[in-house]
Amino acid sequence: MKVICRSDVLTEEQEMDIGLAGMGCRYPHLEVGMTYTVLGLSCGTGIPGGTLLDIPGEVIQPSPLSLFEIVDGRPSRHWLASKTSDSRLVLQPQEFYLEGFYQRLSDLEPALVEIYRQVRQKLEWEYI
Repeated sequence: MKVICRSDVLTEEQEMDIGLAGMGCRYPHLEVGMTYTVLGLSCGTGIPGGTLLDIPGEVIQPSPLSLFEIVDGRPSRHWLASKTSDSRLVLQPQEFYLEGFYQRLSDLEPALVEIYRQVRQKLEWEYI
């Protein structure tokens, strides 16, 4: 799945729609007009943030779908589906299901950084 960033800040209406009213949500890691390969996604009803896309950066950056337009809607063949304890649907590569993956990646643990780099490349190549 590929998306193009249309904004790096949520409107008041978008904030209300996804349960973040009055938060002044900005996403400085995003570049308006840039096309991104979606690494994974998470969605559910009544969950603050609404549908979140995992956008590549130095680490994974969860970002609301509201900020993007879908330009290639094909899901990655590398995604596996799971249901979380709070009934969210998560689609992401198997490697992202490793225990503590997101926290360990944000801590820049070398082994996880390498796994992330390899998975990101694999997903980006899928859409060439």
